[in-house]
Amino acid sequence: MLEVVIYLSLIALSISILILLVRLIRGPSVPDRIMAADSILLLVGGVSLILSVKYGSDFYIDIAILVGVVAFVGTVALTKFIIKGRVIDGDRD
Repeated sequence: MLEVVIYLSLIALSISILILLVRLIRGPSVPDRIMAADSILLLVGGVSLILSVKYGSDFYIDIAILVGVVAFVGTVALTKFIIKGRVIDGDRD
């Protein structure tokens, strides 16, 4: 029964990733594309966690944590770039 749930979860996450890829490519605005990229990375982390359960390996958990951190930092950097025009604040203008 657990195998069926794992496969259904992987299928659902894969379909979600494909839908978000369409949003990433055709997004009407830059913020839509940023949110789609962030959501894709979070879903990839979810896939990694499901694979961790399937194979019983801690390695996939490390991947999920890394992907989550990269998604967070990337989203913050892109949002800051859109708002201020630069990522790193400094005294130099």
